Amino acid sequence: MSATFPDHKSSQSFLLEMDSFKPETPLIDLLQDGESYTINTTSLGCFHSCKESFKISRKANDYTVECNGIIKVLSESTVAEIRDFEIKLQNLTNGLCTTKDTYELVYGSTVIRVTDDSCMFNGGHKLMRILGCEIPHDN
Repeated sequence: MSATFPDHKSSQSFLLEMDSFKPETPLIDLLQDGESYTINTTSLGCFHSCKESFKISRKANDYTVECNGIIKVLSESTVAEIRDFEIKLQNLTNGLCTTKDTYELVYGSTVIRVTDDSCMFNGGHKLMRILGCEIPHDN
């Protein structure tokens, strides 16, 4: 069984908070030829603040990531890492950390927002490093 998304090509915008919406299929597996989606990450803590963004696209059977103005073709293992990241997002639990990481997955007019305050996941930073999209931050 897979999740039913609102029509992502619609002119209407949908904001889905992950607390009430748990897709079973990662967005990367829903992409059709010529489609893309964006992952925006924001991390706010007592002593730091950073934002990062990258776009995942599909053309035929190839996937690319665009970050820092550079487009890279993704290997199958990197696509699997993105898939794993999205599945882990679906299973986050609340924590009591003062650092709050917010992830927005934007697929057409659909925005899925997940907030993590566990201080244990740190998935956005890890994924950015795997993708080679990491930007050095002053903390």
